[in-house]
Amino acid sequence: MFLQMNNLQETRASLIADKKDLQIQFNAGVITSAEVERIDRDIQRIDSEIKIYKCEYYMLSEKYTQALNGYFM
Repeated sequence: MFLQMNNLQETRASLIADKKDLQIQFNAGVITSAEVERIDRDIQRIDSEIKIYKCEYYMLSEKYTQALNGYFM
């Protein structure tokens, strides 16, 4: 779970760097806004996946804490 989340965060950082480059190219008229919008959608998708992993981690840690306290689900 941690490795997947770390990979997603690295991918997100890479996409943000790509977005900056694409915005420069868009401002120069080299590419269309569709390319920039595609990167935005990819970043939003990755943000959603990261939120899901954080939620899963929270639920798993709560179950672990309850198990340590003698409660089993």
